[in-house]
Amino acid sequence: MRKHVYCESKFLETCISKINNWKFTPENFEELQLWMCVKAMIFSRNIILHLDITADDLPKFDCVRPSKQFADWQKEIAAKRNTSEIHLRLGNFVTLQNIDKSDDTQLTAYYLTCCDSATCRNCMNECGVLAICPDNITDFKDILYDNGSAIKKNEQISWQRKLFFSPCNSLVLVDNYILSDTRGIDNLKNIFDVLLPHSLSNEVPFQISIFTTLRSGNQRTDIDSNKRFAEIAQMVEVLRPDLLFRMAIFKCSFEQFHDRIIITNNTYISCGGGFDLINRGTSSKTTTLSIVFPFLCKSAKWDSMAYSNFWDNVKDNYERAQEFRADYLTGFYIGDKRNRLMSQTN
Repeated sequence: MRKHVYCESKFLETCISKINNWKFTPENFEELQLWMCVKAMIFSRNIILHLDITADDLPKFDCVRPSKQFADWQKEIAAKRNTSEIHLRLGNFVTLQNIDKSDDTQLTAYYLTCCDSATCRNCMNECGVLAICPDNITDFKDILYDNGSAIKKNEQISWQRKLFFSPCNSLVLVDNYILSDTRGIDNLKNIFDVLLPHSLSNEVPFQISIFTTLRSGNQRTDIDSNKRFAEIAQMVEVLRPDLLFRMAIFKCSFEQFHDRIIITNNTYISCGGGFDLINRGTSSKTTTLSIVFPFLCKSAKWDSMAYSNFWDNVKDNYERAQEFRADYLTGFYIGDKRNRLMSQTN
């Protein structure tokens, strides 16, 4: 899976110009890192890059002398494209102002723009996408790092202190045990209270997919699926009364998933100890938590592949899942199956 990135040519020109002409000081080093991080993503093979130019705006390398002068960024794009080092799409460009709110690919893309920060903020609030511009790029320092932490057994912690909110419009959670008992549900409530936006445009319902076993503790007895679904849906309604959402719970067998992971359209979160980790404000085990912006994170070289592998694994289970028939079965879902994260196209 490759992330779609809609990048205005003016933004790309600004990015390269800033890097090439940067006057370094200790105070602005992190901003330089941000620009370099964004440029690395733009030229990465892990994304599909959409530019607001035509093929005529790029040099033709089969010509001895191009018919016109090209800027450095145009030559760099053309050279990368010529060696298939980037997956480039020209034409049908999408701007922040014309995002189709019914298009799953557009709603799960990153946007690099020269719009002002207010326009970016409004779009992030309405659509849950990530929109970076020269005016707001320093607000995204978190993209440089893995923002997770090491957690010690019996540590006094809360999800409110360990997680943070980033704009999003869809979420997939995989944890075999998260709905097995009330402790897991309490954890889920606190996780959702951090990660879910308070509202989005009504044209962009927030989509939640939970992949779990729907079994209770060591008894291996099946949980009443309808009852558990109603309980979680009511919890979200109370947490976010102004958020229009759609949700599904997928019942899987134990061998389908091992890692405990959450992805949104903009973040990747993993917790080795499980998202039912906290019991009355205390960690039940020693573990680690990772929080990264896939395809953008500078310090985690594994992030894009981890996101893609997880997406591929979940999508396979998502597509095979059938509507609920009986609790003793696996491979079914209950609720609204649709999730735009699973509908992205390459």
